[in-house]
Amino acid sequence: MTLPQRISNLDEAHRRFGDLIDRLAPSLWATDPLGDRAVEAIEAIGSEGWLQLDRVLTLGTAAVPAAPAAVKELFATLDQVPVWVDRERIQRAGRILYRSGAIGSIVLGARSLVAGYCSPAGNKPLMMTGRLGSEQQGQRLAETGRFVAAVCEEGGLERYGAGFAICVRVRLMHAKVRRLIAKSGRWQREAWGEPINQHDMLATSILFSEVFLDGLRRFGLKVTPREGEDWLHLWRWASVILGVNPELLPVTEAEATRVMQLVQLTQGPPDEDSRHLVRGILQTPDAKRWPGGVALAEGFCRALLGDDLADGLQLPRTPYRHVVRAASLVVGPVDQLRSFSRTIEGWLVKFGHVYWKEAVARSAQGPLRFTPPQTLRRT
Repeated sequence: MTLPQRISNLDEAHRRFGDLIDRLAPSLWATDPLGDRAVEAIEAIGSEGWLQLDRVLTLGTAAVPAAPAAVKELFATLDQVPVWVDRERIQRAGRILYRSGAIGSIVLGARSLVAGYCSPAGNKPLMMTGRLGSEQQGQRLAETGRFVAAVCEEGGLERYGAGFAICVRVRLMHAKVRRLIAKSGRWQREAWGEPINQHDMLATSILFSEVFLDGLRRFGLKVTPREGEDWLHLWRWASVILGVNPELLPVTEAEATRVMQLVQLTQGPPDEDSRHLVRGILQTPDAKRWPGGVALAEGFCRALLGDDLADGLQLPRTPYRHVVRAASLVVGPVDQLRSFSRTIEGWLVKFGHVYWKEAVARSAQGPLRFTPPQTLRRT
């Protein structure tokens, strides 16, 4: 199979990971046919199609007989919850986010989001859709925070939960972006593969699952192996709703780490678009509100990403790069107390709900509707 030009270090990938790269690479040419067909059908009937989607999300397909067949087909698959989905594990996993409080927010922004920007091919759809300034990036932070918080709410991934609805909207947003890109003639398929392909959606899933967990642990928060597997379980089901091929999704932390190491090896170093996106996120009010402002945010990024990616992003080496390690010396012992007391954990989870709600509201520049763009950014 011919690989997109974006694949780097292929020989080293084979040496370190065997045939994993050969099994993963075809996903660069795969998208989400169900989501793509649903958006095509919705767009064919205009604004009424999106209104019908809203009603299907809140009432079910039986209550919206006029909904396009492709939309009904999509929900027919989503309404069939796989036998491996364990609701108790998902509920336990959601508590991890809320008990992490502000630390989870830092990891989400300075590790998961920024690491996603580092992919020089994976970041191209975001560059084409715009929203690159600090205000727009603040809105993106708010949307991402609301998305993650909704997924982790109790019952959030149930059929009529807020997290389920947002996952579907994000899935169709991606399909709409693919549709816009296809019409634009600007996409370099031989270089980048398909836009918002299965490979990049898988990588994003791991950024929210295993990479996020690693960031929490660097801050000194205790996440047991069982809790880690629960967290991956939550994101496995969320990712299926988002349109990721279930066969690609890792089940264990070890599998997720191995796949992410391969992705980072083969994606190439951050490019100028990566740096542009990261500069935008570092100028948001959220990044500036911490003592030390942007310099502290840069320190968080360097400590959580590692020097190779941080150097590629041209982040400065300042004493703030030690802040995560220093914080872990305090956070670790305090969190150890939490691990022995359900009362303390319950209090932290309750406080975390309040924190995440306020943090999202503070970042938002307007309503969080998760609506797809109507046009691409001009070059």
